Amino acid sequence: MFCKIGFHDLRISSTHGLHAEEKLTGNNFEIDLWVAVDQNESTEDLLLEDTIDYSKLVELTQTHFSRHHDLLENLAMQLIREINVIWPTLLGSQICIRKCHPMIGAQVADTFVELRTGCFAPC
Repeated sequence: MFCKIGFHDLRISSTHGLHAEEKLTGNNFEIDLWVAVDQNESTEDLLLEDTIDYSKLVELTQTHFSRHHDLLENLAMQLIREINVIWPTLLGSQICIRKCHPMIGAQVADTFVELRTGCFAPC
């Protein structure tokens, strides 16, 4: 059985970006992260150690956001790599990082980077 685990709209303030003003004033980010696992259908009483603890996914994301990255693409790739090391049997992962009200010279709600692996990757 395919089981999707994750979180939606984790809000973090941080100083990621290439521009000097972004590094100085920072920005608000919203993150969605999902992982997929193959859940044994015959198990009725799962324990936390039998699945993925989504609070650990949040902690890992917060840790990666505490380190500066010029490009959100690099942050997303490093986070997904670490998740795959910790849980090597994942069927796939997906992350979307949105930069709210970016400083790009136009009014947009957000810009984003999305990375998909495994079963979430388009065919």
